[in-house]
Amino acid sequence: MGYDELRKLYLARLRPVVAEAARASMPARPWFRFVWLEADRHRDPDNVRVGAKLILDALVLGGVLPGDGAAVVGGFATDVFGYGFQPSVGVFAREDLNGPDVWRMDIPFRLPDLNEIIAAARQDGILTERTRQARRGRS
Repeated sequence: MGYDELRKLYLARLRPVVAEAARASMPARPWFRFVWLEADRHRDPDNVRVGAKLILDALVLGGVLPGDGAAVVGGFATDVFGYGFQPSVGVFAREDLNGPDVWRMDIPFRLPDLNEIIAAARQDGILTERTRQARRGRS
């Protein structure tokens, strides 16, 4: 499965979760906090956290956020990782970094990690072409 297919698959899986969460009001400039629950310690936390990109993309596509740039998103609070659980993700939003969570979305499945995204990009030839361009001084 290539990167575009992988991305579309997960965005489609996130659509009903986002639709449910959209019923609650998102802060104007949210600070996000993620709780990543994993079955075991097999996946590195920094690789797992790449799923935040898909989550924010899904929130934008679902109309919950008008965008995911710095003008819209305040930032990210500390992530929490738990092990020995059914894989899932809790997404929380606050009005400011130290404030209480005022919005929540529960994702009942695991998201791809960085290694899976890299493998999909390589399959599509995306990573190879970008690597060639970087070596030539182009971005």
